[in-house]
Amino acid sequence: MPLISRVEERAMKRGLEQGLQQGLQESRESLQETVVKILQNRFESVSPELVAAINSIEDISVLKQLIDHSLKSKSLEEFEQLLAQHHSRLPTTQWNNDL
Repeated sequence: MPLISRVEERAMKRGLEQGLQQGLQESRESLQETVVKILQNRFESVSPELVAAINSIEDISVLKQLIDHSLKSKSLEEFEQLLAQHHSRLPTTQWNNDL
């Protein structure tokens, strides 16, 4: 008789997958928050549209690149242009950051 049944094995695999997904989601949210906080600290006014655009990005590697861009961009407009290049859904026009 096996030490664990097939049902238990499937339940364990499902639990591991759910844990991995939860960890990825938390990592993604943390990276999104980091990008927004850097921009707020550097440029003060960050529009809700820009925050929503950043929060809609799920690719962790893109978010890591955006952290670098948020630190190196000379202006919020420059960052927005870089963001538009990474995120094809975004309009190429500037967001209103006077909100």
